[in-house]
Formats: sequence, structure tokens, C-alpha cells
Amino acid sequence: IIVNGQVMEHVNRPWDWLKRLSQYSKKHICIIAPWSFQEHRFPIDTYRYLPDGMRDLFDYAGIKEVEIVKGERSTIGIGTVHV
Repeated sequence: IIVNGQVMEHVNRPWDWLKRLSQYSKKHICIIAPWSFQEHRFPIDTYRYLPDGMRDLFDYAGIKEVEIVKGERSTIGIGTVHV
């Protein structure tokens, strides 16, 4: 299982990063990414993620969606990776 929280908004080219990350998972992946926070550059701040955007990233990375939900401040995506 790979759990990633509050990192993806600081990644250049998150579509490629998520695709590479999914290659390390044997089965499950959980991504938690903010959508409502103000800019916080550590060292960069690139994107905000809503469910439709996360679905598109999952699809590009070959991750099958189990559930993607928009919370109060973050979008949570849970998916499976078939090796």
C-alpha cells in the first residue's frame, strides 16, 4: 500500500510522478491532495486537485479508481494498481 498525503501539490508534472509512484505499489494506492489551501511554497506549489482532476490523473497513471471523494479541504483518491 502506498499512502501519499499533502505532497502532490508540490510536484512538477504530477501525471508523470503518479505514474512512476504507481509502479512501486503491489496493489493499493491512496492519494490525499488539497484543493482549498492558500499558496504554500515548499519549495513550489503547483496544482489543486478536485475529484475530476484526480480521476484523470488516476486514468493516466493506470490506477483503477476505488473511490475519489472531495473532503472539506482535500480530495482523497483510493485506487488499485494491477501489476
